[in-house]
Amino acid sequence: MNSIDLINQLKKLAGQSPELLRGMNWDDISLCMSVELDYRKGIYHENQIKQLENYCISLASKMKESTMAGEYDVLRACLNELAAVMQTLPEIDYYEEGVCRSNLEHEILRHYRERTIAVVGDSHVNFFSGNELLTFIHAGNSVNICPVVNGLPVSVFHMGACLAYTCNRQESSTGFRRKLEWLLDDYIRKDSPMLLSLGEIDIRAHVYKESEKRKQTPEHIVDEILEEYSELIRDLTSRGYPLAIWGPVATAQDAAFEGTDFPYYGTEQDRNRATDYFNHKLELICNDAGALFISIFSDMITEDYHTKIEYFSPDKFHLGQAAMELAAPRLERVFELRGKI
Repeated sequence: MNSIDLINQLKKLAGQSPELLRGMNWDDISLCMSVELDYRKGIYHENQIKQLENYCISLASKMKESTMAGEYDVLRACLNELAAVMQTLPEIDYYEEGVCRSNLEHEILRHYRERTIAVVGDSHVNFFSGNELLTFIHAGNSVNICPVVNGLPVSVFHMGACLAYTCNRQESSTGFRRKLEWLLDDYIRKDSPMLLSLGEIDIRAHVYKESEKRKQTPEHIVDEILEEYSELIRDLTSRGYPLAIWGPVATAQDAAFEGTDFPYYGTEQDRNRATDYFNHKLELICNDAGALFISIFSDMITEDYHTKIEYFSPDKFHLGQAAMELAAPRLERVFELRGKI
């Protein structure tokens, strides 16, 4: 039951059996109104929100007093006022849809005006925006945008926790291919290069799990993942999209997973060896398909395949901006693609 339905039920009860409302906790009604207003903070000025909250609190207080005093006409009048306030508030669904559309259109306008690189993929795309921590803004269709703060000519689209293994499947649980086609059909310029970032989740959460489960080598599992990923890469290049592929970065250190819900299998060194193999094979696929491959993985590990933590953000799972010194020379190769079109 939403707040307006609750108020209407109270109005009905106040008309039929108002004495039953004597035990009503009117502070809960005030809290419901505060929650409704909190959802709409993006619409109103801070002072307006405060005024509305104070108004709802005063009505709740007045309703409590009138109920205890048996002044039911006053109670009904207050409920009518509260219902009127709620009915004037915009519906959350319509508001969120409008905000998402606005976020997307703002970024697409920038994309067309500046001919930015469309960076598309899992949460690791956040790194390219210049934000130290994950900064996602809803754009609709389960796609997020990362606001760019470092001045790079990129538009960053986060597609969810998507896998390289299912990236080419129309009906995958994360819907990467469906969401990508949505962007390509209506938003991303065909003459603007794309940079795809996928694979870290596959390596961290699936390679060693499947290897143990199926009694097959980690390399065999990686090959299966890349067979699927390569289909998407070849499809996009065959359709004329200028394409660059970002190789998965070094895995998080084992200690980072303590107290978290992030799934992981294999040791830190195991996962980095799998990443090394993944990137080596992925580069060959890119060369064959006519896509540009870039990676900083080799600079992020020690000789014995331990991860250098200094390149990670405070969350210890994603790249921090300290890694931009490694990435910048590679990204220049991607930016050069704009001049070749």
